[in-house]
Amino acid sequence: MSTATRTKVFIVEDSPPIRDHLVEMLDDLPGVAVVGCAESPDEAIAGILRTQPHCVVLDFQLIGGTAVDVTAEGHLVVETLEGERRTIAVGDVVHLRPL
Repeated sequence: MSTATRTKVFIVEDSPPIRDHLVEMLDDLPGVAVVGCAESPDEAIAGILRTQPHCVVLDFQLIGGTAVDVTAEGHLVVETLEGERRTIAVGDVVHLRPL
């Protein structure tokens, strides 16, 4: 199954053992592809914008900041299933339209 037909997941976690476990666990799921990882807000924003994942697993406390820094100031704008564009914030659950 190609990455184009799988759910793309980006992981933001600053603990290497937890991050590695999440990657291993998610990569074992059929239909899921981990497209990137980050451990800081700056890395997360750059990686998410570059990879355009369907889902982001976002730890709250990160090296150099928090999940609020990742979602603040309109960094992450998504298109929902309903075709609306909106900025996501910590705690949001948004159903995204497949690319």
